Amino acid sequence: MYKKTSSRKIGLWVMTVSLTLGLAGLIYYGLQARAASYDAGPITISFAGDQLFNETNIKPGDVIVKDLSVKNNGTLPHSFSLSTNSVTGDLASVLQIEPRENGLAFWNETLANLATLPNGSKVVIGSINPGATRNLQIAAIFPPGSGNALQGQSSINFSFTFGNESTDVPEPTG
Repeated sequence: MYKKTSSRKIGLWVMTVSLTLGLAGLIYYGLQARAASYDAGPITISFAGDQLFNETNIKPGDVIVKDLSVKNNGTLPHSFSLSTNSVTGDLASVLQIEPRENGLAFWNETLANLATLPNGSKVVIGSINPGATRNLQIAAIFPPGSGNALQGQSSINFSFTFGNESTDVPEPTG
């Protein structure tokens, strides 16, 4: 003998299952780590999040370090370079950018200096072998000697451009 099930109970059951699955999907999506990956010719640059830096309330003495990986997908050695553009704000002449590998700095420049380089970019790594990946850190440094007068100044905005130097030998085609 069949038991009669009302359409109301079926509707409640379907709604409960749908809400449970939807909530589980939302939680899963919210907990996933966001990551960005950009290709610059044969070089792939990857880092966590949608933006390398998006900081608020920084003060003199703060050092913010972000990890990134640089992989040479090509068949020839390639360099890795960094440039900035669209630099605006009161802190451009103070905030320093310092690329590092294993804690050792390649160089240190203010954002204002990076934005005005005559060749447009500064080499971070002179040569990355084909298939190799280098794990780097990019530090944004608000020097402690900057003084409190700069605290509360307008925000600074800038964007990085990563890539290989135009002097690199082009990858073979075909």
